[in-house]
Amino acid sequence: MILIYSLLEHPLDLKKRVNLFNHFWNSLVPNKEERMCTDESFRSDVMIYVKKWAKIKDAYIFWLSNKSVQIAFEDKVNMVMDTRKREIIMEDSKGEIQTCALPLVMESNSTELISRFRQSKDLLNLMGPSRTHE
Repeated sequence: MILIYSLLEHPLDLKKRVNLFNHFWNSLVPNKEERMCTDESFRSDVMIYVKKWAKIKDAYIFWLSNKSVQIAFEDKVNMVMDTRKREIIMEDSKGEIQTCALPLVMESNSTELISRFRQSKDLLNLMGPSRTHE
């Protein structure tokens, strides 16, 4: 059974997850008008949600329901590794977005992208199943 709650009205046991969602939603979509959701966006077959998450060193790691991994670094850099599209999307601290095919990351001209990719791989390798939260 799937239960759907609004971000304004939800059970208290979901408060932590809702706050976490709001934090990252606001940082990824700064324009308030773009944050408005339609009924279509709440269909369970298209809604992407956090399945697991962990805090390690200077980053939060999120495993998403669409098989992507998002890493949010404390210095405002975000990286999404989309395994279905086999690409990496990185938003740097200035808000500039870079996209690169996963097999070509190490050949990229962007030293920051290569560095963050290596850092992300190291963080994921440090992770153990006991360090994640559902």
